[in-house]
Amino acid sequence: MGGIYNLECLVGYNVGVSDGCGEPGRRIDDRHVVGISCQFYLWPVQLDEGRDAGGRKRCHVIKTGLTLGKYAPFHKGHEYVLETMLKEMDEVIVVIYDTDVTPIPLQTRAGWIRKIYPSVIVIEARGGPDGVPHDREYEIREEQFISGLLDGKKITAFYSSEYYGEHMSKALGCIDRRVDEAREVVPISARLIREDPNKYREYISDMVYWDIMI
Repeated sequence: MGGIYNLECLVGYNVGVSDGCGEPGRRIDDRHVVGISCQFYLWPVQLDEGRDAGGRKRCHVIKTGLTLGKYAPFHKGHEYVLETMLKEMDEVIVVIYDTDVTPIPLQTRAGWIRKIYPSVIVIEARGGPDGVPHDREYEIREEQFISGLLDGKKITAFYSSEYYGEHMSKALGCIDRRVDEAREVVPISARLIREDPNKYREYISDMVYWDIMI
């Protein structure tokens, strides 16, 4: 594995080095979250170097989480993923794609996330690759596109509730962190909301709802 790695204890993940967890693309989902238990894990990290008040050199480990999507619209399931990231990571990045599945502009959809989660870094991704799910050529183009947006930034874990967590995490050399993949915690999808926003009103914020209905 390339890049800088740190042997670190992360509360909530009951996996160990002996379980092969240092491998890029290693999958972790909600079944592994066990409250206060913890084990050591090889994490790809950013190092923020500096000096303390006494002039001694210090090194702060920064864990960075990445997720992506169209957020058309941004709903409570997306919120659950982001809140999980904010609990587990020091830095959270969201890449949001332009898309024709909704008339809501990219800037508006990005604005929802920025207003609800002001600490999150939101990257508006225009000109992304076209393709169909599970097509390997499309996956490669997407991996290259995302890597270009990140411009060499190290990612600790890729968060998703979808199959593409596998190929993206391997491409980025990071953990495949699945959150509520079975939609048991938040049983909703963006497609259902687009079809009938009034029926699924409880799953979107007031701001998102009124932007959809205008």
